[in-house]
Amino acid sequence: MQALDLLDERAVREAIRGFVIERLRNWNAAATAGDVLGLLTADGRHHKALLDEALKRLAGYLDNEAVRQRASALMVKHARKEWPRLVGTVDFVRPVEGIADSLADRIARALLDELNEILSRPEHPLRRDYADWLQDYVARLRTDPALAAKVERIKQDLIAHESVQDYVRGLWDQVHASLRRDLEREDGVLAGHLQQSLAGIGKALGRDPALREAINQHVLGGAEKLALRLRGGVTDYIAQTVKGRTNATLVEQLELSVGRDLQYIRFNGTLVGGMIGLVLHALIVLLERTPAS
Repeated sequence: MQALDLLDERAVREAIRGFVIERLRNWNAAATAGDVLGLLTADGRHHKALLDEALKRLAGYLDNEAVRQRASALMVKHARKEWPRLVGTVDFVRPVEGIADSLADRIARALLDELNEILSRPEHPLRRDYADWLQDYVARLRTDPALAAKVERIKQDLIAHESVQDYVRGLWDQVHASLRRDLEREDGVLAGHLQQSLAGIGKALGRDPALREAINQHVLGGAEKLALRLRGGVTDYIAQTVKGRTNATLVEQLELSVGRDLQYIRFNGTLVGGMIGLVLHALIVLLERTPAS
């Protein structure tokens, strides 16, 4: 958990964004679309998966009274705009709205009959035309440079869209939240994997002396190389730091670091020095008073 908090989230977010955007920009979208459509068209699955479903949805749409009413209203609106005199004359005989309603209903019924026939006849000409067009389009996606360039432009425009950029930037937030939720759980998946992995490493180290020796050698070798690389820099840093400080600064730092122990050393030093000085003085006075033999 603490490791997640130590991460520089801004740097991680930008790294993920750069990684994802780069992969998207280098992705051949036209070839992928061709492969996907090729998979859908294998064994005639495109008829059931695409065409039949589309025809059923269209039939359901046309078999809706509200749809027919909207179609009727559009026909009346268009007729009154394009042929106002004719519509005015027809209105004397029969309201144009009634004629439009009847016409819209007949058109819808005719289209429904045609759609049902297409659905019931696997050899219908529309199915053959659809299959030929789709096969040609799949081939063009894979081989036509102009179509591939068009798909590429669409892809680049989508990648550059601000909403896509915001979504990619937010990926780390989702990953971070998911990891945190998992680590907070006692039965978290990530924690379980880490525990199993570490336990496996521990068991392997316990029963394999060669592995232990190899790890020790790697650690020692790495430490030696690191020490050699840092030795000169650390020495120079210490020398420059000490050189740049005055005596007062050094004393202050020592007092802050050592604290009461420094005062104790000072007191003991003064006391011992005074006693030694007193003893020496007494010896000198004693020697001066002793008569020479």
